[in-house]
Amino acid sequence: MTVSEREPSEEDFAGAGADVSAPLSRAAQVGAGTVGVGLTGAGAVAVFISSNQAGTVALVLAGAIFLLMMFGGAPLHSLGFGEANLRFARKQQVVKDAIDSPVDQAPRVLRNLESIDNRNRPDPTVSALTERVYEDALAHFFASRFPQNAVLREKPVGAGRRVDMAVEFGPDRQLVVEARYSRGGSPLSSKIVDVAASYHTLTQSPVLVVSNSSLSKAAADHLRALQESGADVHFVQWLPDGDDAPLRHAVQQLMHRSQ
Repeated sequence: MTVSEREPSEEDFAGAGADVSAPLSRAAQVGAGTVGVGLTGAGAVAVFISSNQAGTVALVLAGAIFLLMMFGGAPLHSLGFGEANLRFARKQQVVKDAIDSPVDQAPRVLRNLESIDNRNRPDPTVSALTERVYEDALAHFFASRFPQNAVLREKPVGAGRRVDMAVEFGPDRQLVVEARYSRGGSPLSSKIVDVAASYHTLTQSPVLVVSNSSLSKAAADHLRALQESGADVHFVQWLPDGDDAPLRHAVQQLMHRSQ
């Protein structure tokens, strides 16, 4: 999570997770009918003046969908046409499930969230929720594997900045954790290394970047250079349904070195 983001609340996702099976209002039905008539009419005209038959049929199909919504009084969940599959409710259903699901369902929830997000045009709500689900799973890891240590979320560290979490393991001793979820497993850029280094400068504490993805070569080289210069900044790859051993070992080492 970048320093400018805040932890999303339940209210942020309330609208996205609304009941999608509720009947349409009278005004919505009228609107759907108006749009349906327009699209169907445009498609009918295009049949005679356009050579793009696939586009023409798509117009007619889209118009028919809105007309069905008007007469049926309820939103359609999906309708297939060739390779196109028009889904009106899947995103809301997945988001609601993500909000309601317990932390042990994080692997499934993360997969579902990725499946509804457009990689070229990410949905900010889905992206923020994905980050929160990953951070919740990571906080659960620390709480279950290191129950004797306090895990503080969104801890202020000065200069108006907050870290994703801090694991306190003694008086004035803590491990700063920066969690990053990369959609599609894309390698992390050097920017995350710079963010972690700035947290180390602010807190004088060891900083551990945890991500589902690996570092890019440039980021790994940058991290190595910082470590050689004395910066206590580290990285480990971790998945909620993967092997916990590398993360557990890294945390234990950093705690031991800081004592």
